[in-house]
Amino acid sequence: MVTLMEGKPVKGKKELTEYIRKLTRKNDKKILDRLKHGTIPKIASTKHFTIDFVKNVYKEIRKCELDRINSMKFDNWEALNWIIGCKTGGISEGCKNCCALQNGHLISKKNIPIAKLFTEAITIDKNGDPQWSGKIIENPFAFDKKEISKAGTSRNFLISYDGEIAFASEDMLFKILKKICEYPVHNFMFLTELPNILFDKMLIATNRLKKYGININKINNIHVGVSVQNNKYKYKIDELRKFKKFGFALHIWHKPLIGPIIYPCYDGISSIRINCEKGKNKREYKQSWVDSIITEATKQGIQVYSDLKKD
Repeated sequence: MVTLMEGKPVKGKKELTEYIRKLTRKNDKKILDRLKHGTIPKIASTKHFTIDFVKNVYKEIRKCELDRINSMKFDNWEALNWIIGCKTGGISEGCKNCCALQNGHLISKKNIPIAKLFTEAITIDKNGDPQWSGKIIENPFAFDKKEISKAGTSRNFLISYDGEIAFASEDMLFKILKKICEYPVHNFMFLTELPNILFDKMLIATNRLKKYGININKINNIHVGVSVQNNKYKYKIDELRKFKKFGFALHIWHKPLIGPIIYPCYDGISSIRINCEKGKNKREYKQSWVDSIITEATKQGIQVYSDLKKD
């Protein structure tokens, strides 16, 4: 066991890796110089760690970080449902044909552990159609997956695909954020219809994290997205910018796009995603709405992901 310059004991490669990760968060701009000319020699100034060994650990960390950044170039978010459930009847016009509700209803019929959670979160109305019950259920199986490793290939996870994350309690958000900090190689997205409510709860949760020595502004794998389905909800883009306080990457989801977005300002936004409704009750979109969004986003230098093709 060795002791680093801050007086903290480090036993092996795992703890050394986490130690260097913390250093990179503290000194993002000057970390290369610091590691080359100061930190690495100090870390390696024991018989336990050679300079080459420490450099190799640092290279592994940098590779994971680059992989994580590069993974954001693809629209490949996977569901990781920490919470399940939403308001009965939905929140906005975009909720009319909620695909998360339909997906949850299918899962509730399966013979798997998580099915019981969806049974609590979903009820059947008098017409035999599934509806959200209004209950917000925490999913204890969320991180209980061997494939979600703390190292290796970077992946993008969508927190709570089958629920509204803004309805989570401050305590639940605290646990989610704290857990995310243990998985720095992956990206995690909080997608919400209610950015103002989520922001207020995040303030409480992040202040609590500080008591555990976690500065959320130094964690760079957290993303927040907001659903803006037509011009009526364009104000949510301004509400989303509040999350700059935490240093989160910000995203706009025009999903489903059910109306035009008139001259949106995407300042401070990392990416935009566009999609339409699908299924037998889908509402049609107009290609002119899509073209207008792409034109405005391109002018503002914003990355756009869209599966919609011109006829």
